[in-house]
Amino acid sequence: MNKSNQQEDQLSGYPENLNNTDKLRTDSLNLIYGILYPGSRIRRISGKILKFALISLLLSVNLKLSAPDVKPLYIFKPPQIEPFNDLVNAIGMVETGNNPLAYNPLEQAAGFLQIRPVRLDDYNMRTGNNYRLEDMFNPELSKKVFLYYASRTGPYNLEKITRDWNGSGPKTEFYWRRVKKLLHDKN
Repeated sequence: MNKSNQQEDQLSGYPENLNNTDKLRTDSLNLIYGILYPGSRIRRISGKILKFALISLLLSVNLKLSAPDVKPLYIFKPPQIEPFNDLVNAIGMVETGNNPLAYNPLEQAAGFLQIRPVRLDDYNMRTGNNYRLEDMFNPELSKKVFLYYASRTGPYNLEKITRDWNGSGPKTEFYWRRVKKLLHDKN
């Protein structure tokens, strides 16, 4: 390299070991830096830092332009379908006025659905549970026993479910009318 070339490089602010490609890159980066930060007195910056800043800036602009707007999707748990809920409440009203602590010593029936030992023994045998009559004072367990038998009949024949729950004989007609009235009054 001759003396005049060295002087030109010193005047232009480049170290003498840069080739023309590096000088062009540095000029481009300095130009972009000058556009991004107008009025800045810093004209030269380390090539690696400037490249990193420029790449980060371009990537963030690119991602911002290409990413879709974030619109959150909320998925709500649907309410549980309980086809026998109204029937359970109506039978509970007819049996005990929905009193979970009700006990009939004559029939040894316990809980708001008045579950008798023979029904509970049958339920335990069929399901493998080991509930005691005292457990029927828990409304959730009483309801569980009732729902087992109701689901065997199906959700569409409320009269049969009600009559089967009450037993048999002429009193089941009266029992069904009382339950039916409560179902219709609710709706």
